[in-house]
Amino acid sequence: MTEPSSLLHETIAHHRIVEKLDGCDMSVACNAQDNCLRRFVALKFLTDNVRSNPQALARFEPKAQATSAFDQPLFRRTTALRCPRVYAL
Repeated sequence: MTEPSSLLHETIAHHRIVEKLDGCDMSVACNAQDNCLRRFVALKFLTDNVRSNPQALARFEPKAQATSAFDQPLFRRTTALRCPRVYAL
């Protein structure tokens, strides 16, 4: 697994990684700037052990769908679940 700090200031799709927010054995969250809309977003990258585990993926998808319904100023809303390119963190 690549260290998230190695992605700092890299651009993934149209998001420039600004900082690592949090991480655990399932995922790593990063703060990023959306270069198209000029806003900050949070990106979550699943770890290799989750991406290769169908049961773990099955648990993750409903959580992502539930967080997409949040509409509070202290939470960043989930707006996409998949990216066309896979990045290992």
